[in-house]
Amino acid sequence: MPPLRESQNGTTHALMRIVAKKNLPAFCAKHPGAKPSRLAWHAEAAQATWKTPQDIKAHYASASFVGRNRVVFNIGGNNYRLIAAIAFQIGVVHVKFVGTHAEHGRIDAATVELESGNGHPTAAYRKRLQRGARHRFGARRCGSCARHAGR
Repeated sequence: MPPLRESQNGTTHALMRIVAKKNLPAFCAKHPGAKPSRLAWHAEAAQATWKTPQDIKAHYASASFVGRNRVVFNIGGNNYRLIAAIAFQIGVVHVKFVGTHAEHGRIDAATVELESGNGHPTAAYRKRLQRGARHRFGARRCGSCARHAGR
């Protein structure tokens, strides 16, 4: 169960869980100027209780929505971009891309996936997708994972 936060009126809300953040430290090592703003975004997103795109827009006015549940966050004074797929129903923020403004201009924000250093999706991501991570983001029965095998 995700961590909970109590609101002012006494109700509890599930906090967002950030996944696929493995390449973020390497990005910050390559771009030291991005580290403070990237860490600030991470801290804010981890404490958020986003249920709708409007909740994101209320806190990040410059955020852009592309594709299905994809959000482009401007971080570091509009010098860097972070693209995430957000599953509002289960409270998951899946980091898909982090890069400079120029790098963002060379990709399709609606389809980009987290990449290894050579510009290709990581082997772990491809393997996870093949094994059925799809059911976490909306597919009913993927048929290829242990959860749905043999049905």
